[in-house]
Amino acid sequence: MRKKKKIILTILIIFATVIGALFLMFTRANFEPFKTWRELFVGTGMTTASYRDLVRFLIPADEITRIMRIGDPYIKDQTSQDAINIENPDFHGIARTSPSPTRPLRISLLNLTDILKIQKIEKTSGGSGYIYIKEAIRGITAKVKADERYNYEYLNPRRYLVEKGMDEFYVDIVQVKSQLFRGNLLIVSDPSKVSVGVTSEVGVTGESLEAIITNYKAIGGINAGGFSDTGWTGNGGQPEGLLISHGKEISSKHSKSICGFTNKDKFVVGRFTTSELEKLHLRDAVEFNPPLIINGKPVFSYGSNAATGIHPRTAIGQRKTGEVILLTIDGRQIDSVGASLYDTQNILLENGAYNASNLDGGHSSFMMFDDELISHPYQNNPDKRLPSAFVIIP
Repeated sequence: MRKKKKIILTILIIFATVIGALFLMFTRANFEPFKTWRELFVGTGMTTASYRDLVRFLIPADEITRIMRIGDPYIKDQTSQDAINIENPDFHGIARTSPSPTRPLRISLLNLTDILKIQKIEKTSGGSGYIYIKEAIRGITAKVKADERYNYEYLNPRRYLVEKGMDEFYVDIVQVKSQLFRGNLLIVSDPSKVSVGVTSEVGVTGESLEAIITNYKAIGGINAGGFSDTGWTGNGGQPEGLLISHGKEISSKHSKSICGFTNKDKFVVGRFTTSELEKLHLRDAVEFNPPLIINGKPVFSYGSNAATGIHPRTAIGQRKTGEVILLTIDGRQIDSVGASLYDTQNILLENGAYNASNLDGGHSSFMMFDDELISHPYQNNPDKRLPSAFVIIP
């Protein structure tokens, strides 16, 4: 009996020693894989309010500081927008009926023949049994050449023709997938149709993405800026930072990066002074960090990947030719854990974004189009209250 107890005690001591050694390596070791695991843990935990205390309890303060500095490669250069060409003939579709001021709203899913007629190009075979149209939906055949360690698949491309009155434009929806996550791209051909919608009770309570879309008679959109969450209630009513909707300044204080559209439909991103903002003549804008792409140059490198954390993501960008790219990535789920800002940036780069910004993610990450919830939000809560959204108004 005494011998048995001695064996059990020896096993427990060995187990405790191994666990202690692993813990020390996880919290302090400067070699792989522990260094990357630690950076990923800290980056994810410190950018999730409910897990910050756990990270601070387990990881030394100086190491947290070091890691978070890795994940903050902020570029101070503001965007010039010189290369953006809004005179893009692809903004407009082909009229299915004779345009008139009274033409009612109509959203049509185009088939292969329709797209070929519009683009006047040849079809090419794609993977997974799908037919891809070369350049018909811009960017879905593009690849990031700078870093081939990440492979993203683009599946089920759909193109919709939106008609109302004298206007018509395209909306493309493409699924994006990797080994770690899934998400969706929503690409709007006419940037003048994308604007900021806000909760109808600013300062009191936020509203769901569906409610904001309905209030603005929009056909789709994504969540946008962040909000002050006093008491962790998730109220969503108090916008954080600058907020401009249809030329009206809802909130003026700003200290972080701004992203939004000028009155000439050009997407700007960067940190601007008050006088610089006045010169931009912003029609719609929100405040959120960080920028992802500035004048075609990516902000994040592979080395800053882990420290940005893995989360559900929402982002927005614009191509040189004007099209607006909206992106959401599902996260905190078994089949989609989330993406780093590096992943988010690269997906936008692959799809032609010239300027792009991160938006509020996590619990707030949502995408809708034509009365359908396109994204798969964390905790499956479509009624999550938001302060603002980028909405598509025909």
